[in-house]
Amino acid sequence: MAAPRTVLDSLDHFREGLGRGGQADTFEDVDLVDRLRAGGGEAWYCPGAVVYHRVREADTRPTKIALTAFNRGCNDRARLQTGGYFEAALPAPRARAIAGLALPVYSTLFVGAALLFRITRRRRPFDLARRSSWASGWCMWAITGESARARARALRSAVYLMRRVGLRLLSH
Repeated sequence: MAAPRTVLDSLDHFREGLGRGGQADTFEDVDLVDRLRAGGGEAWYCPGAVVYHRVREADTRPTKIALTAFNRGCNDRARLQTGGYFEAALPAPRARAIAGLALPVYSTLFVGAALLFRITRRRRPFDLARRSSWASGWCMWAITGESARARARALRSAVYLMRRVGLRLLSH
């Protein structure tokens, strides 16, 4: 992300309490762009830009990456209602019924790709595991949202079980 200093000053800079280490379900840059747009400004996405982040080694492990992808899928689906930006890792169904059909496919694909990665240690199965993890999170949120109903809780429990199996396969 790049912005003139005057823009950052007018928006009171980044809210560093958000994001991975914070309490909210968004990232600092997304919050900044949301505040910029709310004030009438514009933000542009540049897909060709290369960004390097310093991350802890523990955050580069396959398990952590897939878990982050799942959580990001949930967050992206929730953010869809507010018009936030997301980049789909796999086709993202917006309708609840289609998400209900896609969820078992994506969850099974995640576990299968994680198993294949465990056996081969190749990038393609891992990338498929990460993308299908994101899609599983997306579909789960599309179906259940924040509902506290028993059916929603049961579905989330089943998805979390599949997620746990896939993450365990990625960890060895």
